[in-house]
Amino acid sequence: MKNLIFVVTLVLGIQVMAEEQKPQFDINQIKPMVLSNLDQRIAILQSKKGCIGAATSKEAMKSCHKSHKEQMKALRAKFKGARKMARGN
Repeated sequence: MKNLIFVVTLVLGIQVMAEEQKPQFDINQIKPMVLSNLDQRIAILQSKKGCIGAATSKEAMKSCHKSHKEQMKALRAKFKGARKMARGN
């Protein structure tokens, strides 16, 4: 019984310490990055829309999709790196 109480106390103490060590979330630092990401995603989607609108064959549409996929992959990688830098990891 004493061991159970000790373990529960230890676990709760670790949780409290972990919560105290979390960095404070500042929305004013994150908002510009999120809005920039959205603007870039919108631009990529508009580019894809124009490409598909101008496509005259199935191969041309495939090319549009492939280009869009590569652009989105690059954008995700860019913002993943930015998030890591912001978090300090």
